[in-house]
Amino acid sequence: MNLFAIIRMKGSECGAITGAYMVIGMKHGKTAESDSRADNETFKRLAEFNKQFKARHKYLTCSELLETDMGTPEGVKSAAGKGYFTSRCPGYVKTAAEILEKVLA
Repeated sequence: MNLFAIIRMKGSECGAITGAYMVIGMKHGKTAESDSRADNETFKRLAEFNKQFKARHKYLTCSELLETDMGTPEGVKSAAGKGYFTSRCPGYVKTAAEILEKVLA
């Protein structure tokens, strides 16, 4: 099982947020172990991303955003049954992309 399947099973970070974190890390992350400047820059941009996303949606976790326990099969079924994957998730992806564009500038 891959890391992202495990994260999803726990109802943790929204996939749009996780993707944004990876992009920030790829652009501003370390290229050498001793590069603490890159760590500081990455953490600063991650914090700014989180701040802006929470300002628009209040939460960062999938379970909170979808108001159900996404760490359980029942929670996933509930979210699917309510149409959240097509009604809410695209908005979270759009928000993440918009914020990411600003944070990377």
